[in-house]
Amino acid sequence: MGLKDPSSQYSYILSGQAKTMAETGYYFVIAFVLSITFMYLILAAQFESWTQPAAILMALPVTIPFGLLSLVLFRTPMDIYAMFGLFMLVGIVKKNGILQVDATNQLRARG
Repeated sequence: MGLKDPSSQYSYILSGQAKTMAETGYYFVIAFVLSITFMYLILAAQFESWTQPAAILMALPVTIPFGLLSLVLFRTPMDIYAMFGLFMLVGIVKKNGILQVDATNQLRARG
């Protein structure tokens, strides 16, 4: 009767490189969400449409998991350089979507 959970007596605190990496990951997520928001707004202004930017950004949710999968397959650590690489990957995928939507708009304009 009165047995305590032994795990409740322990706690942990991140310090050193682990603390720095946790902070970096947190700020990466914030920067990523803000960048997607600003990308959408800029694309909406560029294409003068609310739906075409959504079509362009629909490829982004698939980008990060496959980028992380490639990091695992190539046994690359998730460091600041890998995070920059993921940002660049998102930019490349977005640029590809812009080119596809722009080409489609040009073909529609020709008939």
